[in-house]
Amino acid sequence: MKITCSIIEDLMQQYVDGILSDDSRRLVEDHLDSCEECRQKLLQIRSISEELDAGAKAGQAPAAEQGYGSFRRFRRWFKLRRTLTIILSVLITFCVACGGLFLMFDLESYMPYQKTGMYVDKDGMMFMEQPFYMYRGVYSGVDSSGAMIEIFYMTDTFQERHLGASTRAHIVDFGAIGTNPSIDKVYYIAEEYVKNKHLLSLFGSHATLIPPGTSKDEELRIVNDVENNSILVWERSE
Repeated sequence: MKITCSIIEDLMQQYVDGILSDDSRRLVEDHLDSCEECRQKLLQIRSISEELDAGAKAGQAPAAEQGYGSFRRFRRWFKLRRTLTIILSVLITFCVACGGLFLMFDLESYMPYQKTGMYVDKDGMMFMEQPFYMYRGVYSGVDSSGAMIEIFYMTDTFQERHLGASTRAHIVDFGAIGTNPSIDKVYYIAEEYVKNKHLLSLFGSHATLIPPGTSKDEELRIVNDVENNSILVWERSE
């Protein structure tokens, strides 16, 4: 291994104090024989040590000690700053990478009904012809007319919008959901309700249309309003 000046410099004070092992002492002396710069540094350290000894006897710290101490503190601060800069750069790179992956694969967006390529046949079999991320049901219950209804929307991500391949996929059979009572109507909720009711959050939590503790009358009012402003995608035939 090549012995650098930095290694020798770290050993110089112990060399001057005479506390190095024989092997380490020979290592320093061999390097000093061929390095003028390190010999000059050794002279400086010896001079400072002599001043320290003299100052200790006189009961005061010499100016050389103060100057050298400031220099060493500056070196330690510079090394610490460089280390922290490297660590911070790694953390920023990691966070940016994680953020990019989240935005691409996990950040859900509401899919407008017209862009879903959705088709529901007369028996309640729903198909999607565009790439999607998730089916999000927000309400399953009875409306003011006594009909059993299902309200939902679909989401996608950057990956589905730009990298997904269009394909006809069977998603759900509304005709088979809930045998007692069975589903009578299915609505695709309007985007304004998803936003205003905070049904789709940034970090993936998904609320229902009716908050816990809502009275029955208020629930029917909300459901009736949503029915009047959403798209009826399927209704059970008599």
